[in-house]
Amino acid sequence: MQVTFNGIQLRHVIYHKIQGTRETFHFVDHNQQIEEAMRIGAPALVYLRSAPIEGIIVHYTGDQDQGFEVTVETDRVRRKTR
Repeated sequence: MQVTFNGIQLRHVIYHKIQGTRETFHFVDHNQQIEEAMRIGAPALVYLRSAPIEGIIVHYTGDQDQGFEVTVETDRVRRKTR
């Protein structure tokens, strides 16, 4: 799955989940750039298969062993595409 998060390419996205207006991504990529971009309340621009998702980061957790998870709150409900 090709995902770009605030201009940063995420190469190892494990899953993408949609629940109403929230979209959650779990990934194992880690670097300082990603860490700086993942701030609660910060704007998020995610490109998933060339489709833009705009919103606000409402959840972020992570550790280098288990991976990282970020949830973006959008202003619209989307259906997951295959």
